[in-house]
Amino acid sequence: MKQTVALSLILLGIMSLGLVAGCATTPDTTAAVQTPQAQPAPFSIVAEQTNPDSASSESVKKFQITAQNWEFVPNTIRVQQGDHVQLKIISRQGNHGFELPAFQIDEQLLENKEVVVNFDADTKGTFEFFCDVPCGQGHSQMSGTIIVE
Repeated sequence: MKQTVALSLILLGIMSLGLVAGCATTPDTTAAVQTPQAQPAPFSIVAEQTNPDSASSESVKKFQITAQNWEFVPNTIRVQQGDHVQLKIISRQGNHGFELPAFQIDEQLLENKEVVVNFDADTKGTFEFFCDVPCGQGHSQMSGTIIVE
């Protein structure tokens, strides 16, 4: 009887170690340390790529936008009225939002997950986009513009 109890306790101890070892996490010591830097000059981009849409003669303007603390890169995009616009947005530092009210766009940006936004630039003007998820001390400056000419 004592051998059975002792064997059961040993097995229980081994199983407990396996569970603890499986749940343990090691902190990421390879992450870069962020140091304050001077604000970069605004970055603007004109259509990266124009592809005719096989279904119509409309042009498609494609842009890659990176969201990071506390800016969008690029932060100014220019397109022509009538263009179909495709934005591929990815957050590289934390979770952010992308809101472009003029075109009824409101997306959540999870870190390292690409979000694709499509809209027709049917109205001329300058339209603001911004982060709508509180993301820290520079949140209020995290914005940009889309200029439809």
